Amino acid sequence: MLSKIDLSGVSLYRANMEYADLRGANLTGADLSNVRLRGANLTNAILDNAILHYTNLGGVNLSRASLKSAKLRDAEFSNRKTDDIRF
Repeated sequence: MLSKIDLSGVSLYRANMEYADLRGANLTGADLSNVRLRGANLTNAILDNAILHYTNLGGVNLSRASLKSAKLRDAEFSNRKTDDIRF
């Protein structure tokens, strides 16, 4: 379980994090380019200034997540839950 983990500024480039439990995780400024997050739980996660280029966010729960100034070029957002998401 990775909930509430601090991964701020970490490069996770091309990692497979499908179905990961990242509730409340701090991913501020993290490089999540080309990461497979399909089905992951990012409820209350902080992704401010994170790089999510070409990231698969299909089926991800982003409820109450913060994505302020996140870079989302060509990110895949199909079938995701985004209640109260903050950009």
